Amino acid sequence: MPIIFRPNKVGSEPDSSAIPENCTAQLMHYFDCVCSVLDLDFIEYNIQKLRSYRNYYNLTDGEKRTLFMLCGLFSVDVMRDKCIIENEALCDDEHVKFFSLLAVKTIVEPIKYIEIGELQIKVIQIMFYKESWIKKFYHKPMEYFHALYSHLNEHRKPATTIDASIVRTTSSPVQHSDRKDFIESTKENSRGHKHKGSLSWKKVNDASRSHNSCCSCSIL
Repeated sequence: MPIIFRPNKVGSEPDSSAIPENCTAQLMHYFDCVCSVLDLDFIEYNIQKLRSYRNYYNLTDGEKRTLFMLCGLFSVDVMRDKCIIENEALCDDEHVKFFSLLAVKTIVEPIKYIEIGELQIKVIQIMFYKESWIKKFYHKPMEYFHALYSHLNEHRKPATTIDASIVRTTSSPVQHSDRKDFIESTKENSRGHKHKGSLSWKKVNDASRSHNSCCSCSIL
């Protein structure tokens, strides 16, 4: 029998069995896990509301669309084998488990940042998951919302961007090759300092569009 190394887990795992049987709640649970893995401080939108899956019925139609688009941006295909990793054995009886970057060093080579388009976002934890969890809490609700918005968009112009107000200043490394301040930020980072510059919303939308093909359900 092979020996399975089990690193020390961080904090407590969400109880997936307690998630309401509702596509909105299920996708909110996925986004909650994303927020536990990545440093999303640059999102100014009421991110806590999008994570509060037990109160899924409080989301407006606009907030549901924003949730859908954010989950498309941070899709499973973008994050798989980088900061979320399928491993049935490490999950034991749970659907997901979180570990610090240091704790998993002996079994995987953790990355510090994940690239989405021209964005670099800091990884703060590694999540191991079961494939059944991904199917239920990502693929199923994403397919539901994709079908819903496809139907709605037959009667109105589709929204192709997320509300720009959700992005604010960030301390995470961000590529700004077309801006003079990126040159200055690169100099600052080379000195070991974190540069707090404006995160171009165009970069977020470009990243979202460039990763549509990676998502199981293309973003509308």
